[in-house]
Amino acid sequence: MHYRSKAFGRYDDLFTLNTNIMDYQKTIGQRDQLSFNDIRLMNVIYCSDSCPRKLPCQRGGYTDPRRCDRCRCPDGFTGRVLFPFI
Repeated sequence: MHYRSKAFGRYDDLFTLNTNIMDYQKTIGQRDQLSFNDIRLMNVIYCSDSCPRKLPCQRGGYTDPRRCDRCRCPDGFTGRVLFPFI
């Protein structure tokens, strides 16, 4: 979660936050809450020792630290190997 690229600027047309790769400049500041990847990163950092083994989760999913037999899935996917919702 982060601020928009022109947040806190003195003028509305000047960037105050710049991405290292200009193509990503329009991708920042578009969320009101933590994204799936923000939460995944925090779980990797703080909860990586919760489960004895990691599941082979697909499509960017990761082993759920509260239920080690399941994957945490990005929106639109579910299950152990992340099947699409039907």
